[in-house]
Amino acid sequence: MYRETRDYWQTQLMEWGPKVAIALVILLVTWLVARAVKWALAKAISRTPALQKHTPGDQHETIGHQLGTIAKLIIWLVGIMAALQFLGVGQILQPINPARSAPTRPPCPRGPPRAPRGRHSPRLQASWSSR
Repeated sequence: MYRETRDYWQTQLMEWGPKVAIALVILLVTWLVARAVKWALAKAISRTPALQKHTPGDQHETIGHQLGTIAKLIIWLVGIMAALQFLGVGQILQPINPARSAPTRPPCPRGPPRAPRGRHSPRLQASWSSR
């Protein structure tokens, strides 16, 4: 029994070990890119006079810092999605992936729907217009 359990865990480690390691590298790169983008965006916006907003508070209330934080969060979202996709658990992402979550409707066998003609039949409308 010990031998089977050890073989099972060894097989799982061989299968999932590289995937988890690469997913961790993806997250590390995501962290580095997110920090760099936040810093660069905050500096670029704070050096642009037209985008500066004078606030009596600290540096976390500036427009550059706030936009940098938004960019950082978007980069983290993309990085986490990439890591999950690489691990093979992309089913978690299905509700936010529009290409896979939207059900496709088969084409109508009778062709596209026709435009509505009005409230009354064409014969009745013709008799009214001849009056």
